[in-house]
Amino acid sequence: MQQTTETYDIIAIGAGLGALTAAAIQARRGKRVLVIEKHKVLGGYASVFARNGTRFDVSLHQIGGVEETRVKGILEQAGVYDKLDFVKLPVLSHLELALGTPPLSIPAGDMNGFRNQLMDMFPTEKRAIRLWFWTMRRFGRQIAYFDNLRVAGPLRQGFGLFLFPLMAPVLMLASIWPLPLSMALRSRNPELRKILLHFSGYYGLPAERINMLLPMAANYSYYADGGYYPKGGGYAISRNLSMVIRKNGGKIITGQGDSKILTHDDQVTGVQLGDQKFHCDEIICGANPFTVYRDMLPDHTRAKSELERIGKLEPGMTACSLYIRLDTPIENLNPDLKGHYEYVRPPEGSEAQHYERFQTRSGFDDDYSKDGLTLTIHSTVDPQEGTGSILNLFYADNYDRWAGLGDNAYQAQKQIEIDKMLKELEKLLPDVRNHIETIELGTPLTMQKFTGNEGGAIYGFAQSLAQSGRKRFKINSPLRGLKFISAWSNPGGGYEGVLRVADSYANPIGWKAYVVLALLIAGATQIGRLF
Repeated sequence: MQQTTETYDIIAIGAGLGALTAAAIQARRGKRVLVIEKHKVLGGYASVFARNGTRFDVSLHQIGGVEETRVKGILEQAGVYDKLDFVKLPVLSHLELALGTPPLSIPAGDMNGFRNQLMDMFPTEKRAIRLWFWTMRRFGRQIAYFDNLRVAGPLRQGFGLFLFPLMAPVLMLASIWPLPLSMALRSRNPELRKILLHFSGYYGLPAERINMLLPMAANYSYYADGGYYPKGGGYAISRNLSMVIRKNGGKIITGQGDSKILTHDDQVTGVQLGDQKFHCDEIICGANPFTVYRDMLPDHTRAKSELERIGKLEPGMTACSLYIRLDTPIENLNPDLKGHYEYVRPPEGSEAQHYERFQTRSGFDDDYSKDGLTLTIHSTVDPQEGTGSILNLFYADNYDRWAGLGDNAYQAQKQIEIDKMLKELEKLLPDVRNHIETIELGTPLTMQKFTGNEGGAIYGFAQSLAQSGRKRFKINSPLRGLKFISAWSNPGGGYEGVLRVADSYANPIGWKAYVVLALLIAGATQIGRLF
């Protein structure tokens, strides 16, 4: 069969949210773009699936600070912001501090009000509460300072970098020398800690091990501006990005099997897909680096070296996600949940104990009674046809305990785990089993199969002190023209983090800015010598 060849400026391999965003931005700038996705559905974790006529969001719960952070600017650059219908949540979460007591409402977009509320609740912890919110505010404002530089001209960028240590000292310190979140968490009150860390279940690391940069930046987005959910779910973003790419002359290929990256020495030259060759100057990978280096560059010396290096890094958390469609509104099972969107019951004990518990599970003897629950009621903000409720129940998990199961054992274990999770859900929704229309469990193996992420990792590499900030896996690779635009890269982590990876790629601080910075430093040095 005769090979066909086509030429593009940029090829994206793996149509995750980061790569799609980067490809849409470049397509709007006049670049000829090709997107290749192994699966039939675009978006990776930013997608949906259907069961019995019900649409389930794969992963998205809420995005923080769409209006007041860089997220809006990135989506505008990609040409999709005005095509999305974001619903702002009136309350971020309802947090159950004790079984049978009214939950605490975590307000959206009212940081000062929430801080004052907590100081009234915990009058002996005012100093710790002030430190927590002071640190969060510093990160939010200093990240905004850097965000403004990214879209400025080279002269302003140069001056901004020169003033960076003065204008953004906390951000600079956390980027260069990662600081644990526990440094900002000075309270020993277990109830207050559960409130302040109630989002931490999504990050998969205890406060002593995670760089405070990621959770503080995310918390600021939520508390300063609120949580948002796009109607249609995460796939609404991915679908509109694909439409922008096609509208601007790009091409998208899905469901066509594995790709091979073509190289000449250490320069990428294109992609081979079956009998087709596509030439390009640059490849952006939404696919995870393990897949790229192991499967797409199997004989390349640099790739083997990089594969060995990243094999020593710690992957981020994975999870089990239970998707449920009820035949009745949720308030018929629990009137107190009417209008609720996210309901969180914190795990038993400290978050460090919870982390140790789910990471060290080697089998399936335990139930979920000590693990709390995180319940999202998607139908509250994005209702579908019918009067029922659409729920997602989320539990952190580890990949290894699932990996050794054969097909029959795997399917049987899924049913056992569903039963265990429903037992926990019944504490909140009595009689829930009698109202289930559709139920589906996504395991770590499911995550890996349908997103391609090694070990079913949700956020790529763990955001530990040794793997974040300047130590985070880089966008640029040792191979010229090969970039990684996904949750695995810097800064990574969640929808906002992945969009920021695309932003860093599409709007880098240019060499002209560094020339200005060098001149300013040289001038300051000469002036300093006069005194």
